[in-house]
Amino acid sequence: PLFFVAEENGEITGFIHASVKDERAHLHRLYLRPENQGKGLGTRLYEKAEDMIKETDARFIRLEVMSENSKGLDFYTSKGFELEKEEKVELNQTEVMQKVLVKKRVYRPSILSCTSFFGSARCSFPWVGSDVSLLLGGNGRSRP
Repeated sequence: PLFFVAEENGEITGFIHASVKDERAHLHRLYLRPENQGKGLGTRLYEKAEDMIKETDARFIRLEVMSENSKGLDFYTSKGFELEKEEKVELNQTEVMQKVLVKKRVYRPSILSCTSFFGSARCSFPWVGSDVSLLLGGNGRSRP
């Protein structure tokens, strides 16, 4: 599990909890005290967790947000998450709707590798699970 806590003057102001299993990361909870929202703290906590997730074999991050949590939905979509589905769940013996969001193509840039042969390159992109051949012209741009 990944767990990061933000503190100010010895008091906890927020936290993030995530986990990784194989190629899947799951963001369980991101919490900020109401007086600490809108100050960039949530972004810093999220980016710290995502940086740690990128050091694993995870290819995507999944999370759930209550459908009525418009602030949370806006926050996560601004970070590149997309709606996968909406589903009914039971919370405190009440049926509520939640949105399942996914951020795809989480990867470690450091594991990209390329081998060059006479103007063409074979590159490995593990986050998409395949190799791609590139032909490079004199301007460094790829061409078909």
